[in-house]
Amino acid sequence: MKIIKKEVRAIGFDDGGVNSKSIIGVIFRGNICLEGLIKIEAAYNINVTEEIIKVLKSSPHFKQLRIIMLNKDVLIGEKIDLQKIYEETKLPVIVFYRGKILKKGFSTIKINKRKIYFKTVGLNQNLIKEVLKNFSLKKGFPEPLRVAFLIAKAFKRFKHSTS
Repeated sequence: MKIIKKEVRAIGFDDGGVNSKSIIGVIFRGNICLEGLIKIEAAYNINVTEEIIKVLKSSPHFKQLRIIMLNKDVLIGEKIDLQKIYEETKLPVIVFYRGKILKKGFSTIKINKRKIYFKTVGLNQNLIKEVLKNFSLKKGFPEPLRVAFLIAKAFKRFKHSTS
């Protein structure tokens, strides 16, 4: 079994919820250090999976990243191809859900009395608890995803108030 170091770098992607036009990616080292931010703007006929791959590979942080996290497997209304991201980047991809999920292929884990649903490509499921421990604070949800969600939500709110 491979061990996940405490301060590896991961990126978490979130779109901030319904009717989003942007995806925010937040790069964290462990659970304490935000090291970078990536924004993907939705355009007509954009392939979100391809765009995530392109943005990741062109990022100055790419060579240091070890894990890709998504807050759900549908961003800005498009289903994300987790397998393709894994194959193109050679980085494990994990989708986490906080609430109950009825989709097939998701597993559950309990962290701090909280049930978290996840799906992974390229990472042994036995390492999920270690990933959550290394990237989470008290609530048991990964900081890269929590912060990406907050930034994406704030960005969406700001964008709507200025238009």
